[in-house]
Amino acid sequence: MKFSLSDFCFRIFVLVFLLFSFNQSDGQTIRGVFSGQPNQPIKLKGYEGFDTYVIDSAVTDEKGSFDLSYSKEDEGMGYLVSADGRAFFVVLCGEPIELKGADLALPETIELMAGKENNLFKQYAAEHGRRSRPSAHGIILEKIYRLDSLFRSYEDSRQFIFKEKRRIQAEDNLFLASLPKNSYVSWYLPIRKLIGSASVIAQFRPDEILTAISSFRAMDYMDERLSKSGMLNDLMESHFWLIENSGRSLDSVYLEMKISIDCMIQNLKSDEKS
Repeated sequence: MKFSLSDFCFRIFVLVFLLFSFNQSDGQTIRGVFSGQPNQPIKLKGYEGFDTYVIDSAVTDEKGSFDLSYSKEDEGMGYLVSADGRAFFVVLCGEPIELKGADLALPETIELMAGKENNLFKQYAAEHGRRSRPSAHGIILEKIYRLDSLFRSYEDSRQFIFKEKRRIQAEDNLFLASLPKNSYVSWYLPIRKLIGSASVIAQFRPDEILTAISSFRAMDYMDERLSKSGMLNDLMESHFWLIENSGRSLDSVYLEMKISIDCMIQNLKSDEKS
């Protein structure tokens, strides 16, 4: 069977198109402009267990523009890092990301123009930080109004502080519950919140210690999402720090740590069998 030149060119075009489409579906881009960083090197780094690695790198042009890319194997948490070590975290969840700002050293100037999960991540990080401050103060004030005889008679004030603290916590939980199901941020943010709350729980919410430890023990440490999250070290440190600072005797602390280690080992064995 003979093929004309047009048939040959068409077949080549189809092959190139398919290859291009395959590559496009297997990776995504991060495009940005940092107006205050022209002609500067910039890297995209990701996580692999306890380590980090360079996913891609570029040099910004005279306007501070750059293009970076990542593949499906890189999906998880990542961060953009400049030559001076300034970093900006991004969610590598298979979506294209576009951002602009003045400088990585000025994260408050950085706007996310595209990237739904990245916008949710940035929104929660900002709002959770703002909620945490009055919530922490509320915990201290509530304790003062409950224990100090000078304030103990002001029951209305104590009730207001209690209700406002609960309202703030409920608002935070509602945001997490509203995240798109099966999205990376709906898995990542509650774990990050658990890690960040360990010290507050130990100091001001001791009634939540057992629940928090149980949550740490129930974690799947072989989950690939965890390996790519950058949380592995913080997760283990917070887990054992909370046990150590749970107000138990030294013997009891050692026993609880052994139970946690056994849970982790059992978790690893279960994953190997599956």
